[in-house]
Amino acid sequence: MGEETYAEGGAGRRLDIDACGFRSPHGLARVTADVMDRVMEGAAAPGSEASPVVVRFGQAAAADLRRLARLHDREPTAELLEELREQPLQDLFGLTLDRPDAEQAMALIAEVAADLPCPIDGESLEELAADFASIHRTDAFRAGPRESVWGHAEAVSQVAAWHLRFGFVSGDPRDPDHLVPELRFLAELLDRARPEDAAAFLDQHPLRWVPDFCGRIAAHCRTPYFAGVALLTGAYLDQLRDRLERDFALLRPLDERRATERKGTLSRKPEYADPWA
Repeated sequence: MGEETYAEGGAGRRLDIDACGFRSPHGLARVTADVMDRVMEGAAAPGSEASPVVVRFGQAAAADLRRLARLHDREPTAELLEELREQPLQDLFGLTLDRPDAEQAMALIAEVAADLPCPIDGESLEELAADFASIHRTDAFRAGPRESVWGHAEAVSQVAAWHLRFGFVSGDPRDPDHLVPELRFLAELLDRARPEDAAAFLDQHPLRWVPDFCGRIAAHCRTPYFAGVALLTGAYLDQLRDRLERDFALLRPLDERRATERKGTLSRKPEYADPWA
């Protein structure tokens, strides 16, 4: 049984990665039973009376989030890199990304794509695959892509409760608190024209840990490609939350942690407690 932990507020804690119950059928059943009573009372269906403005915004943002999830989902392929070389990222996003950190991120990714040989060779792909493995498989940078290792041990069951509430089936073998399933679930909420729920999910889950994750990856990864992907993800989520606040009057929480996170993904250095120390 393995252990992972990251620090929150400087206090590291060991987390049994099997303890949340999603490593075995019996554990999954326990988690499901625990959350079912709580979520059924507030069960929600897709918004059917949403205005065309809400629908269009949600569809555009959902497509953006799925594009970001694709960048984190697996090693970059030659096909994906060719797409990035042929069309600038800023032309692909539904929301206008005009923040300095987003522009820097897209410039890094574009630079990598432009510098690749034509056709893209195996050596280039191997370098990117090695960096992907350090982030997503070996935890070489002490920055796991799961919310529960960033000091939120309850994240697996909480995100699972969100899935149950909306009847969402991800089909992803990874735990629901992994970055990719969280991005895809957020996209689902927006696709259903539910900005209020999207804002709540952002505040309760991705914005609690993704800024720290992205900041650490951008600072430690070996290739500018993944630095760009990390910076872009953090900038996009923050700008999306700003848009939900500005366009739909969905105010951000006013606690000090949110205010700090709004300054940018690299404004503070996340503290990490080495679980093997």
